[in-house]
Amino acid sequence: EAAIKAGILSEGVIDHDLVQLFTVRMETGEFDPPNKVAYTHITKAQIQSPAHQALAEKVAANSLVLLKNDPLPGASETLLPANPAALKNVVIVGNIANTVTLGGYSGDPTLRVNAVQGITAAVKAADPDATVTFDACATSTTATAPAACSAQTQAAIKTADLVLVFAGTDASTAGEGSDRKSLAMPGNYDSLISQVAALGNPRTVLSLQTDGPVDIENVKGDFPAIVYSAYNGESQGTALADVLFGKQNPSGHLDFTWYKDDSQLPPILNYGLSAADTGGLGRTYQYFTGTPTYPFGYGLSYTHFSYSNVHTSRAADANGKATVQFDVTNTGSAAGATVAQLYVASPTVPGAQLPSERLEGFAKTAVLKPGQKQHLSVTVSIPDLAVWNDQQQKDVVYDGTYTLRLGTDATDTVASAPLLVTGAITPRIQYVTVQPDQVVFTPGETLDLTGKNPWIADDTAQAAQHQTADNVVEAVDNDESFVNLAGKHVSYRSDNPAVATVSRNGIVTTHALGVATISATVDGVTGSTPISVTEPFTTTAPAVAAPGASFTVTTTIANPSGGETLRDAAFSLTTSAGWTVTATTPATFSTVSPGRTITTSWAVSVPADATPAQSPPALTAQLAFTDGTGRHSENSGTTISIPYPSISAAYTNPGVSDDSDTTTGNLDGGNASYSAQTLAAATPGLTPGATFTHDGLSFTWPDATPGTPDNIVATGQTIPVSGTGSTLGIIGTADYGAASGTAVITYSDGTTQNFSLAFNDWWTNAPAPGGDMLVTLPYLNNANGAQHNQVSLYASTVTLIPGKTIKYLTLPDVGTALINQTAMHIFAISVG
Repeated sequence: EAAIKAGILSEGVIDHDLVQLFTVRMETGEFDPPNKVAYTHITKAQIQSPAHQALAEKVAANSLVLLKNDPLPGASETLLPANPAALKNVVIVGNIANTVTLGGYSGDPTLRVNAVQGITAAVKAADPDATVTFDACATSTTATAPAACSAQTQAAIKTADLVLVFAGTDASTAGEGSDRKSLAMPGNYDSLISQVAALGNPRTVLSLQTDGPVDIENVKGDFPAIVYSAYNGESQGTALADVLFGKQNPSGHLDFTWYKDDSQLPPILNYGLSAADTGGLGRTYQYFTGTPTYPFGYGLSYTHFSYSNVHTSRAADANGKATVQFDVTNTGSAAGATVAQLYVASPTVPGAQLPSERLEGFAKTAVLKPGQKQHLSVTVSIPDLAVWNDQQQKDVVYDGTYTLRLGTDATDTVASAPLLVTGAITPRIQYVTVQPDQVVFTPGETLDLTGKNPWIADDTAQAAQHQTADNVVEAVDNDESFVNLAGKHVSYRSDNPAVATVSRNGIVTTHALGVATISATVDGVTGSTPISVTEPFTTTAPAVAAPGASFTVTTTIANPSGGETLRDAAFSLTTSAGWTVTATTPATFSTVSPGRTITTSWAVSVPADATPAQSPPALTAQLAFTDGTGRHSENSGTTISIPYPSISAAYTNPGVSDDSDTTTGNLDGGNASYSAQTLAAATPGLTPGATFTHDGLSFTWPDATPGTPDNIVATGQTIPVSGTGSTLGIIGTADYGAASGTAVITYSDGTTQNFSLAFNDWWTNAPAPGGDMLVTLPYLNNANGAQHNQVSLYASTVTLIPGKTIKYLTLPDVGTALINQTAMHIFAISVG
């Protein structure tokens, strides 16, 4: 809204995007009756059917990655897979083992199997008399004290047939909007690992469940076996047991580079990838120059595989393909599958920063029995090797000798061959877009499809670095370059000529009410935009009406001079029950010729018992008429606010609590609030009914007992604010993010002034642009007492129209929900 008011964005651009969005929502049936949408009949029982649960378990097991599996000291056999029938005593430590971490955006499955449950079930199924001991050992991802396993657990670890140490991340360490600050192992898991290692049992497995790499460089030597998974679903415990005990031979591979520590990464605000942009480090396997803990694509198996009969393409055109064919043989003693990975290494091109290698294809074998062979092939599309060229402003496949590298991960090569690539990508149009600067028109308006959209011009002060692409119609080639349409034949079409027509040279002319899709086709590729043609119908009414008052409403239509004659036009006006509406001028018109404006005036009376607590009453005006496309009706309307008798009468939210009873506060919907004690000790001191000066204005703090309503949650309320001066000041804050919206000042002469009101989140401790700080407090209260996080209150001011007297202030309609949704809170208002 602020961008539109500032003139750097138009409503038409937003309309265009909204049409695209809502078209998809309509196509998915979101607005249709449920009985007409097949997938609304899918029940939770179907989603959680036995077949789906089995699939979830299979996917989870296939996603596990075996990172390490060394022979035990003095033995030739590896620790994994373990034979559950031979495990008399199993010990599991670490709190993560006893939880199911699903990760963000997950559903709510009824079936949830954690590692303790999955492993216990597998061990007990093999030997009902076996003992499985679990101890969280006072660990968590946020713990700061050392881990503390019980004496019984420590004794059990020393003699156990298998020990499983669990560590990793969870929702407390990272999520959308809260990144991990380092690769360090979170919480006190390093302490747990050290304590278990010191007990000396070599039959110990480290199980990691994380949202990415963690620093294990100093602890990986403490374990002969390490397994990894991400948050792999409802049956993660069953899947882990299947891998540990050999029911599933692990075949997962890392889809990230496992860096050793933070020293291998550039600062988090450095978004570069290449070594040149990151101080020589490089980022991702494509550019990384160091040696990671585990490379991209890494993953072990309980068996071994060999590659043979490798045949590769030796040359290819920039538009062509290259193929690698090979055989994979299981040379071990257990059945298993593996993933063959094809990387393409780049040639050296002066002046270009090309990735050292790129994964361009992979193929997973079937589960091969010992000695079984499978023939596989992987094909590379040469245009996929293109990189963006700033000078040419397009994707370019550089000539040169590339290397096809068949491997088991990004660093392990089993076969390689040169591939000579020549030529250039043959351009062909891939996309056409039609994006005018508006989608709503009135009859008789025109749109030049060959013109510019002024709202997509480059305003970044870097126009010289980018290709200009601000035409209403744009075409893009398969190399991501924009097409010069001056040399192309472009054809145009309207799917509803009664509403709008398009000339051969791309001029759209609107005629009558309705909707049309306007298309442009270039070399057989079509793009389109919808347009809506409406009559310019408006309703004018005061924003505020007091109980028992009367006011005038006007409904107006100005039939454009380029439109059609409207016949049998009729206005109507409806509003809330109990309000009276009477037309004081004619409301029906037999014809409305092009260029003519018609208006109807209405007298509206407000009931004396109307209250502001009711939903703001809406005035809905309707215009019915007939034009060349048939009978139509258009709606227009506005909302009338009923003012509260006073500011305090609008208080609904207890934003302050006393430290002796913190349960009474509820600023955010979750029982968090300001502390009355910290407010009183602040400068200025904020106690019930106290006056204070800020920004040159005299305010009064709410005269409310802590734990009772003391602020307004802004939802469009109108409150009386009397006074004459140059400045309006508002004290407030926001929670669950920064809150902003349009507020309206109504002056005593009936004129209004809109302005943008914004407050930052109370935890941000920095004012929104244009505002300033009132106080920053050392802690807040929640239901459990003091929480030692700083929180703030802010001030915002607006310059008033000289010589006018304020009568009302209508607050922004930010929303009524508090918890997990942004809200704006208003505590005090002053004029001076």
